[in-house]
Amino acid sequence: RENIRLVLCLDEAYLLGQDLLSIIHASEVAKHGHAFISTLIACRIVDWQNTLSFPLSGRLHDRIDMPAYNQDELFKIFKFRSELAFHKGVVTDEIINMVANIAASTQNARHGIEVLYLAGKAADRLNVRPITPDLIRRAKQEVYSELRSDVLYGLRDQEILVLAALTRELKAEKSSSTTIASVYERYQLICEEFGVKKQALPTFRKTIDALVSLGIIGKVVEGIGTGQRGRRARLTLMDIPVEVFDERVSEILQRRESMEGNFD
Repeated sequence: RENIRLVLCLDEAYLLGQDLLSIIHASEVAKHGHAFISTLIACRIVDWQNTLSFPLSGRLHDRIDMPAYNQDELFKIFKFRSELAFHKGVVTDEIINMVANIAASTQNARHGIEVLYLAGKAADRLNVRPITPDLIRRAKQEVYSELRSDVLYGLRDQEILVLAALTRELKAEKSSSTTIASVYERYQLICEEFGVKKQALPTFRKTIDALVSLGIIGKVVEGIGTGQRGRRARLTLMDIPVEVFDERVSEILQRRESMEGNFD
């Protein structure tokens, strides 16, 4: 009866999964074609590309791409957050700038907040004041549990080579996901680089599935494109920055290469 409009803003929208479509459809049940609900969806570009772009591609009227925070902006964000969360003098500007630099390199503010949180927990546990650069470095290594040393170092050589291929391909494409075929081409080049016998494509796919089952990488199935039938899988590092992944995988490759006969 009243001319009232509802604007619904959803941050981290990918967490809703298929329920997001139900929310979008809510405006379509209004009588006489009047839409009384407008929905704003906010998410990181990696989540859009990996999860939301295909199911929502025909249902969005406008898309606004926002630039990533730069280091100065991240410094202000972390400065504000640290003043809320920590006692005075526990987090210095030097530490905040260090965390801002980490987050700027991965273009992920959440990464920096997690680093600050873990460093603060460690400082409490060790009774250290103020937070030191070493605590920040340790926290940085702990943020992504999928990349714990005990997990990665326990992988077979072929699994490490596949991970190296995926990270290099994502960096080359400057994308958050890529096809299995593209990763396989990159994988063959890496095998030649290290003098390792390459896997046949069916075996390579099994290695991919093993890494997916471990939660180290993700596999997203999407439609091929407008006017085309069928679906295809794309590989992703989920929410883990490719720079972080590449750094750790490259370190393992270098260590194993230096150990004579260690590659399969």
